[in-house]
Amino acid sequence: MYTKKRVLAFLLAVCLFIAMIPTVVLAANETVVVSSQKLTVNGEAVDVFASYNINNENYLKIRDIAYLLQDTPARFSVGYANGAVTIKTNTAYASTREAGPIKPVAYKSFDGVSNDQVTIDGSAVPFTVYKIDGANYFRLRDFAAIGAVTSYDAATNTARLTTAPTEPVTLLVHAAASLKTTFESVIADFSAKYPNIKVELNTGGSGALVTQIQEGAGGDLFFSADQANMDKLAADIVTDTRADLLKNSLVLIVPSGNPKGITSFEDALDKAGSDVVAIGEAKTVPAGDRAREVYTSLGLLEKLEALTLTLDDSVTKVLNHVASGDAVAGFVYSTDAASESKVTVIAAAPADSHAPIIYPGAVLKESKNQDAAKVFLAYLSSESARERFTAAGFVIAE
Repeated sequence: MYTKKRVLAFLLAVCLFIAMIPTVVLAANETVVVSSQKLTVNGEAVDVFASYNINNENYLKIRDIAYLLQDTPARFSVGYANGAVTIKTNTAYASTREAGPIKPVAYKSFDGVSNDQVTIDGSAVPFTVYKIDGANYFRLRDFAAIGAVTSYDAATNTARLTTAPTEPVTLLVHAAASLKTTFESVIADFSAKYPNIKVELNTGGSGALVTQIQEGAGGDLFFSADQANMDKLAADIVTDTRADLLKNSLVLIVPSGNPKGITSFEDALDKAGSDVVAIGEAKTVPAGDRAREVYTSLGLLEKLEALTLTLDDSVTKVLNHVASGDAVAGFVYSTDAASESKVTVIAAAPADSHAPIIYPGAVLKESKNQDAAKVFLAYLSSESARERFTAAGFVIAE
């Protein structure tokens, strides 16, 4: 039987154990730890200040965010009264912070989601805010609402804040043809949020775009449908901006109605006969290269090359040849097939039958608007841009 002293000793031990783990709190299924992430603003390393990682996202005090952005186009002032946080954009922040980093080593209480109301220039906004030790902590990526785009570099454990320019600039973006339709939607969203940044889009086969850039076409960013073509520009890109953005898959398509009755990649070789099969030129169109890898894995590459092939210079032309009925079959990405109602997908290539289909992007060294280019690149990892990409059938590269 436990004595009163033993019970008290047990309770004391429990209390001491709890006191020894102040940096991790679990409340309402939220996991909170002191953040270990580094932080940059427009490429410059800054002090992280009091920051916490809640459910794998960074949260800072709003006054510290205002301090970090006070010399950028995303500057804002902040006030608090009667349970309301007011943000006023384009106004200087009068800092009362002491110099030097302020990093938490522990906290006493995590009170969950804050009930305080948040407004930007008088309009309510749905910011994600938590209370820690009675203070409001704001999710860093929510500050896209005032022109500060957040991205994360897992290799260096760094959160990046990038702000838009105050003067109008124009970006020329070179992008793989399979990105065209979705990029146009994303660019429209981006332009609405950043009216000072105009984006012009140049699309084509990734290899052809590499040649254009190397021959002096100019531009600010390049997005390839494969790693190999981005590798060719190793000397022409800002390497620390290179990032894998999206994934895709290769499919075999036929015109609606499937006039040849094709049922598989192998069947296409037997039923095409002397009719045209649409495929991208291997050196300039990654989808064409991937298709050849599929047939190499099947041991049927020579039979494929013996067909009447279009050798198109972009995956868009392959799609159009099949949609018009000029070709009885073709090889495109699943996102291309989903955008055209006049084609039918017959088969998807097994993932292990070809090199991974990954879309990297990077800022070009010759860009005269690198800050704005970095804003656009960071925006492609924003929640709204990702929604556009996934709706189109792309898979986000993690």
